Parts: sequence; structure tokens; C-alpha cells
Amino acid sequence: MTIAARPRTIPESAVRRLRRSAIALLYIVAAIAAGWLGILAAPILDRIIITAAAVVLVPVTVALVIDFFRNPD
Repeated sequence: MTIAARPRTIPESAVRRLRRSAIALLYIVAAIAAGWLGILAAPILDRIIITAAAVVLVPVTVALVIDFFRNPD
């Protein structure tokens, strides 16, 4: 096997450093995207929050009311 055909391995310390750098970059990009989304969605943010709360709370309320009337303990 020649030197050119031999598979090269990346040192573990370099892999760790690259992984940490990639994760840090992803966090920074996510924070910037969240900021821009907050700026763009600010005028309708209250409606978004109310809709999300309704989507979660209405089915829970229906299930609790049905359970209440089925089990009159």
C-alpha cells in the first residue's frame, strides 16, 4: 500500500475542536435567526402565542371535561 492510498485519520483533538466550533457557530446562527424572527413577528406575536396556547389547552380542557362527567367520584 502506498502512502497516497493509505487512509488518513483526523486526530481526536482536532475532531473535538471542529465539533465545538460547529456547535458554537450553530448556536450563534440560531440566536441571530431568532432575533430576526422576533423582529419580523413582533406585530403578530400576541396572536401567535394565543393560537399556540389554544392549540394546547383546548384539547386538554375537552379531555378533562369528558373525564369529569364520566367519573363522578
